[in-house]
Amino acid sequence: MKKIVTLLAAMIFLLTGCNFSGSNLSWKEEAQKLVVAFDNQNVESVKSLFAKDINEKTDLYRQIEEAFNFYNSKSINTEFNNVSGSYQKDDIDYSVEDVEVKIKTKNATYIFMLAICTEHTDSKLVGIRELTISKENDSDSFVFVGNSDIKF
Repeated sequence: MKKIVTLLAAMIFLLTGCNFSGSNLSWKEEAQKLVVAFDNQNVESVKSLFAKDINEKTDLYRQIEEAFNFYNSKSINTEFNNVSGSYQKDDIDYSVEDVEVKIKTKNATYIFMLAICTEHTDSKLVGIRELTISKENDSDSFVFVGNSDIKF
């Protein structure tokens, strides 16, 4: 019986290991979670979607509060577009997805531009790296969250 339990535990760990490490994310799922977190004005949910290293070196709380003041609506319709690819530097494979989310609300349409590291050998670098929110047809009106220093 003990061997069966050990075997089952090992199989569960092997099958879900990627999810525990956070080394492989779905850009669309992360973008959808971000929209829900913004609709609910939930700072902690937004912070949890950012990469751990961004959380450590950036005042995300203040930046997210500013973003909530800018986007204080609820989404009615969303469109997700991936506009990126994978990169390799010094034999380190990683994927950064550039994602555009078009969010229609009752009073305006917003564009969320995201850089999401979906896969990296260092799990601290996986997650949203930066977010820019603007109103459609108003390029002078925007807010930035995260860290533009996307060095790996």
